[in-house]
Formats: sequence, C-alpha cells, structure tokens
Amino acid sequence: MSTDTLLVPLSQLDHGSLEQVSVTNGYIVRSVNVTALQSAAIRVVNKWRLLAGRIVWSKNLCKWCILVPLKGDVSSRLKFTSTAEASRLPSSFVINESISAQVLGQRPPVKYFRHPSVLDDTASRASSRAPIISIHVTHFSNCACIGINFPHTVLDGFGIGQFIHALDDELHGRPWEAPPLPSEINVVQEALDDLEAAPSMFDDIHRESATYAGLRRDFTKPSFLNNFSNLRAVLSELIWGHIEDKTVYLNGKTLGKLLREVKDEVRTIDRGSVTTSDILVSWILKQQLAEKSVAELAILHRRGLEPMTHEAWIQAYNRFLRRGLGGTMLFRRGGRRDRDEPWMFTNQVIARADQIDFGSKMYAMWGYMTPIEVDHIIALNKFKDGYFIQGRARRSRWRAVVEAIQKLEPANLKTRL
Repeated sequence: MSTDTLLVPLSQLDHGSLEQVSVTNGYIVRSVNVTALQSAAIRVVNKWRLLAGRIVWSKNLCKWCILVPLKGDVSSRLKFTSTAEASRLPSSFVINESISAQVLGQRPPVKYFRHPSVLDDTASRASSRAPIISIHVTHFSNCACIGINFPHTVLDGFGIGQFIHALDDELHGRPWEAPPLPSEINVVQEALDDLEAAPSMFDDIHRESATYAGLRRDFTKPSFLNNFSNLRAVLSELIWGHIEDKTVYLNGKTLGKLLREVKDEVRTIDRGSVTTSDILVSWILKQQLAEKSVAELAILHRRGLEPMTHEAWIQAYNRFLRRGLGGTMLFRRGGRRDRDEPWMFTNQVIARADQIDFGSKMYAMWGYMTPIEVDHIIALNKFKDGYFIQGRARRSRWRAVVEAIQKLEPANLKTRL
C-alpha cells in the first residue's frame, strides 16, 4: 500500500443490507449562497480525510474498505451539483412550528435533494470511484432545497451529524476538529472478534435462550426464498394495506404536554424513567395496541432496549449474525395476517441534524432512504423545539394517529391527508 493512502476496513456491521442503500438529509431554506456552501463543504472534506476517500473491495480482507488519500488537494472528492426549477415549491412541504401539531402528506420528491447521477449501492459507488459525500441544491422561486447524500455503509445518523456540524462551523468561520484518522485495524471489528472468542456472558440460560429466540423472530438469512417472501409481504402491504407516506410534527408545546402526562403516569406505576423517544414510539404503537396505555408501553420499550446496551446481548447478536446468518442479515417481514407484525423505529435525534444555519430561515427538514423504502420503518427526528415522526404505514394507522393528535390539541391541528 502506498504511503500516500490508507486502507481503512469497515466492520461486519457495515455490510449486508446497508450495502444496498444511501441516505439523504434534505433541507428547505429561504435561500442559500451556493458558492459559500460548496467552498465550506470542500474545506470539511480536506480536513476530514476519511470523507475524501473512496469505497473499495479488499480481496485480502474480503470486506469493503475506504481508500483514504493522505496527501494533496481532494476538492474533487466532493460531488456538488445545482439545478433550478421555474416554479414555486408548494407550501405543503413546509413545517410550521407555530402550529401545535401537523400531519403532512407525502414528502417532497427526493430529486430536489439528490442528483439523479448519485449511486445508491456500495458496489456501484466502488466501481465508479464515486465520492462519499454528495450535495445537491435545487433553486425554486420561493426557496431552495439542499440535500446531503451518503452511503449507509460508511456513515450512520451520528456520523452524518458530525459532518453537518463541521459544515456549519466552516460556514460561520468557527474552529472545529476532524475526528482522528482510523488505523488499518477496525477497532469495532476487533471488539466484535473479542466478544466472539469469549465465553458466554449470560448469567441466566433462560435469558440467553429468549435473546436468541427474539433474534430468530426478527432476522433471517438472505436467500432467494427469504427475499421473495419479504418482497411479497411489502407488495401485499402496498396493495391491500393502502400504504401512505406521512409526517407528523408536534411542536414544543404539544410535545411537552404529552411528555408531562405520560411521565406523571409512569411515576405512579414504575420507579424507572423513560425518554422522549420511548414515549413517542409508544404513542404511535398505542394507536394499534389499545389495551395498554402509552405509559405502560413506554416502560416496556425502555426495558426492552436496556439489555441491548450490555455486552452479553451484543455478544449474542454478533454470534447469531456470524454463525446463524453467515455474516449478513435480512429484516424478517411477516404477512398481513401474521401474529408477529414487524415495526422498525429509527431514532435519529442523536445526530442533531437540524443544528445547521445555511444563512437563511429553515422551513423544513426531510429524510430519505433510496432506492427503496419499505413500510412500517418509522423515523424520529428533532426539528427546532419539536419532534417529527416520519414513515410509511397503513392509511388506517395514520388516521388513528390523527385522532390521537385531535385528543391532544383538538383546536389547533393542521392536517393534509
């Protein structure tokens, strides 16, 4: 390997289904200085050399890696595009934080935030030597759309949040430090290897059995039959479930009211604590599980998450992924009549992706996963002083959510169904 480059391997967690998708963070702002934005983004990539790299497949390691340039100017390692539309962007895509609650219809088309030449899957990015970060701007007569696209193999929500905050610092002339350059040994993979070699960390055989049972229920090995079964389930939901793409926004006042009510009830039935995300996930699920209160569901959600932070659970997950699934996994999709119906919630609040100032008022923030988004994967995110819940679910379920909002704020609900 040349001394001018560094080969950084990705971990096994970065392979599998993540290889097929890219993620786009989209912003709607009043206006943007394209030259200043492009210059700031180039400076970020020059300082944060990992983002100037390109994805390559290592035959020796049998995994995806990032080939990082250690020297020279890397301005070309940022893809920046800009287009213009001879029209106004509809106001239906704007989040009005002064309204207590909003139910917005379908998101703006992703083409406003992601140039059509951007590739999604990891293999295509590698063969074309595509940059890791792509930024696209679409100008309208009344606003501008800004999109930041990245491969999910390389960055997760927290990682892109670091890029967004570095970009914000560069835009406003503030100093910032790039994360240290990784070595040729992936520390995450090292930790996973150590867990694999260690004796079982469960002190209760029943808990260990329950953990593996849960993993077998939720994940399966990619194969023609399993892929076909998942595709059939997705198409079934799309055709007969009347899947709709919606976004619910609760401003700070409405959110605060919901949090106070639920936390007061939690204190009466349990001494533990629950988070905002516990409550929002449970509030959505409550519309489908009427026999339990939001507080009861929030407590169950918190108790279900806590074991996943322990080494024993991580060890079990790692062994199940390697030994049971051969290193790659597929989220198991049941049929519409199955007893165990899968939902997936992704909490993106930790990224603080709304904490960037493009130099003008921000009207909205949107998220996309391409080339395909399946139903009942619900994202939670923060926007200004409120939270929004975004995803694709059955029409009947979104209507149940609207009814729940009407009970929270009967006189101040704006809905676009």
